[in-house]
Amino acid sequence: MAGVFSWLRAALAGRGGKKTPVPPPDPGRTIVYERNDRARLGLACLTGPLAGQLFPIGPEGLMVGRDYDCGVCFPCDTLGISRHHCSIRWYRGGPAVVDLGSSYGSYLADGRRLPANAPVPIEPGCRFSLGIPGYSFELVSMETK
Repeated sequence: MAGVFSWLRAALAGRGGKKTPVPPPDPGRTIVYERNDRARLGLACLTGPLAGQLFPIGPEGLMVGRDYDCGVCFPCDTLGISRHHCSIRWYRGGPAVVDLGSSYGSYLADGRRLPANAPVPIEPGCRFSLGIPGYSFELVSMETK
């Protein structure tokens, strides 16, 4: 039994690996979100099996993947999507997308692959894709007038 816990401890300790610097947000476009504004953002699925669906982002963020505990849950046989692929989190007062070490990766609209476990700040209108081309999302404002 002790061997199992020592293996688990070692696995969790090595999770962080090499630290990847997070690109600083553009100082000219910094948006500070108040706590109440957080409920007004959503993730719109543009392509793939969930196309047309809108998922609100709550105070705890939003996880995307094939596992049942994900807020954005792809069918279990979806190729190119990990069980816990990526998440939208609140980072330094704004939303950020975080690849969770997925096998096929997560990509910004300009083609840059997101580094694993490093939050990348995004804002409404920002698009990104998961895994193979064909699973794209956009961060949207869900304001009601």
